[in-house]
Amino acid sequence: MFLILDDVTAYEYWLLYNPLYSNFPDDSPRQPVTTFEHSSSNEISKMIAMKDGEAGPIHIMVDSLSNRRPSENVTCHVFMPRTPLPPKSIYHIGPNLGVVSPELCMVRLAASLPRYELLHKVSNMLGLFSFNYWDRMELVEREAITSIQKTREYLKEIPYAKGVRNLRQALNSVCERCRSPRETTLALNLKMSTRLGGQSLPPFEVNSDLDMSDEAKLLTKKSNLEGDIVWKKKNAVIEYNSDEWHLNTAQTISDMEKISAMQRMGVTVFPMSTRQFDDYDVFESFICGVRAVLGVRDRNADAARAKRRALHTDLIEVERVEREKPVLGETARWQYLEPRLDVANL
Repeated sequence: MFLILDDVTAYEYWLLYNPLYSNFPDDSPRQPVTTFEHSSSNEISKMIAMKDGEAGPIHIMVDSLSNRRPSENVTCHVFMPRTPLPPKSIYHIGPNLGVVSPELCMVRLAASLPRYELLHKVSNMLGLFSFNYWDRMELVEREAITSIQKTREYLKEIPYAKGVRNLRQALNSVCERCRSPRETTLALNLKMSTRLGGQSLPPFEVNSDLDMSDEAKLLTKKSNLEGDIVWKKKNAVIEYNSDEWHLNTAQTISDMEKISAMQRMGVTVFPMSTRQFDDYDVFESFICGVRAVLGVRDRNADAARAKRRALHTDLIEVERVEREKPVLGETARWQYLEPRLDVANL
């Protein structure tokens, strides 16, 4: 038996993946496929059903209709690209267990997800965080697992696969280096085009390093300063102080000192609270102030207001649904899968 995690289960793996786990891409010209020898889909489903976690299927990629053997706790997705999958499309993550690569995972999601959910999930996969296995509100810092450039290069190798066109379009709206789902929501609202309901602000960097002055070093314990949303040429930064994703008193103090240090360096800082972001009218007023500092006019403000309000609401809802899903450790599928993952030698 060899199972390849696909679709939302692959997304769950990549949003779970952190230095505790080990994986390696398959370099062979012929990428491995799911096989059910010695263990049928029904048998796997029964093993999952024996767990005491919340019900829900694992999603598996198969390469032909004849191998599609769905059962109560196993959903099989047929993927038959017109050209063979390029090397490193499949990662080995445990004995007899694989997963589609981050790039192929996004292609697979793009074939089925609604636009805003796709944008949010793609941005999360390009981010610098993963979810804790036992605590949905505890985020684990990590290095980025892929990039927009790497994904675009991969798409050139499977140009006719279902989902490629949608993902190409999505990559124009997403951001890299977000450190939480809330940062993802904020960055999408700021970057997306007016046509799609975004604020269409000038290009910015997310979680970008700022050169610290000697005076600024006195005001913070941080060894380096990183702005949440940064316009370096305009010397302007939005700092989002979230109470959504495991913020505590020590973090609040650290954020205040960080803002003081940036202001000492002459940076125009726009601190944003959760309330200011969640209320669209307040958020719109906030963005007007940012536009003034950036020196950009919003000629379509009145015509775009309804669409922008709708996007803001929809993206927050996507984030809320993600946040309220059961933690992976409390699901039957991951109680079955997690012991089968390779553990890194730290």
